[in-house]
Amino acid sequence: MLVTALADFLDVDIPQLPIAVTAPEWMEQKATIDGVFAVAYGAYTHLSPTPFITGAPKLVKLLTEDIETLTGGKVALGEDPVLAANDIEAHILSKRKELGLNN
Repeated sequence: MLVTALADFLDVDIPQLPIAVTAPEWMEQKATIDGVFAVAYGAYTHLSPTPFITGAPKLVKLLTEDIETLTGGKVALGEDPVLAANDIEAHILSKRKELGLNN
């Protein structure tokens, strides 16, 4: 509700917001479903460890590349916390710049 309210306040779509979701140590399928929901909602979403989807290359490509053109969201996979944090920061700074918000 907060993300929707923020998008409404700024008069932008959710994928334009400088937000990210992360599940750095998901331990159950529910967290993966929450992550997929966040991507469908238009959020940049980091999941670690990598969910059990790597045996389906088309699904991996859909979630990490192609989905962005459909929902604006994207799944970022990776288990290095520093790299994940750097990628999330870069995403947020990029979205802030696109909205004309000062760093």
